[in-house]
Amino acid sequence: LSMERFARLPARGPLRNQLRLSSSDLLSVFVGRLHPEKRVDLIITAFAKVATALSGAHLAVAGPDNGEEIRLRKLVSELGLERRVTFLGLLTGNDLLQLYSDADLLTLLSWRENFGMVVLEGMAAGLPVLVGTEVGLAKEVSAAHAGRVVGSEPDEIATAWAELLTCTELRNGCAERGRRLVESSFSTEAVAKRMLAVLQEISEDR
Repeated sequence: LSMERFARLPARGPLRNQLRLSSSDLLSVFVGRLHPEKRVDLIITAFAKVATALSGAHLAVAGPDNGEEIRLRKLVSELGLERRVTFLGLLTGNDLLQLYSDADLLTLLSWRENFGMVVLEGMAAGLPVLVGTEVGLAKEVSAAHAGRVVGSEPDEIATAWAELLTCTELRNGCAERGRRLVESSFSTEAVAKRMLAVLQEISEDR
């Protein structure tokens, strides 16, 4: 992952203004395909509990529809969250960077996720992350204290989610540790150094 892309994020505000959020409102984001394996329905169900506890909590769902959007919109309506959950569709380039800039937290609760590039992007952008145990980067997130790793129970997810949103010191600490984790282990520079070390070791063995 190139850290240069995230070194100068757009100024915070434009997307929040579009969503009619105040500076004190707390915006959580999901970025990815609207597909059953991403468990966006679980995210929305848990968020309903967060929204009940925190009046300033909002959720933005960004990604292309893979046959789930109609069902997810129905769930949002059933839970009375129409004013608290926004579907943004696919965002790329500067629009995606703007989302990261305006967000306060990124969540990914997939039941099957080999890696989770979007988690790296969120951490590189300075966001604390809330990830499921099946997300490939869960162990790294937990070890680095870059956010919270949760199971599949909405109550457990909502508790961890609300904790991250309400404690500014915790949120900022997780964000900083997450950024350092990406820089030290997953950035283009860090990966290149490891590859060079391996190649040098192979050369010396020969």
